[in-house]
Amino acid sequence: MDHQKIAADIKKNFTGFSPDTISAVYPDELHLKVGLKDYYNTCMAAHKALTSPVMMMFASDEHRIHNKFLLSCVFLDSKNGVWVKIDTDVPGENPSFMSLAKEIYSSGLFEREIFEMFGIVPEGHPDPRRLALHDEVWPSGNYPLRKNISVVSGPLGEYTFGRVEGDGIFELPVGPVH
Repeated sequence: MDHQKIAADIKKNFTGFSPDTISAVYPDELHLKVGLKDYYNTCMAAHKALTSPVMMMFASDEHRIHNKFLLSCVFLDSKNGVWVKIDTDVPGENPSFMSLAKEIYSSGLFEREIFEMFGIVPEGHPDPRRLALHDEVWPSGNYPLRKNISVVSGPLGEYTFGRVEGDGIFELPVGPVH
């Protein structure tokens, strides 16, 4: 597979494209490492060139060793059967990156999960609500996938039940086992 051709197709869509490294670890994978300031534009160029949604997006905590997080976004070049993985380093202090979610819908839930689990803020995300760790069971500001987490602390929120009112509405008590 011609990985240089795929990189050239991405470059056509982003004039400032200059990855720190381009590597092909496996025949069906292309890895691009870019600076944080180029991450958004590189992902947008890959999305356009490959006509691919975000297939995966994830982070890893390298805080203890390098005081940073690694953020990865994966696209699929379906014409050539190649996975394109774009990596960037996010600083450990006040970690954030520019959100792709306004432009690429498929990145939205991935970005919310990254924020919730690592505390890496997707700047400009259109829906920054918590995804799985709700306030009544997990205190805000505690990020479970950070390697430096030891004790979960903080006030828990109250769960508020929604009320439905109107003609023809009735409640059906189902008990503790449903």
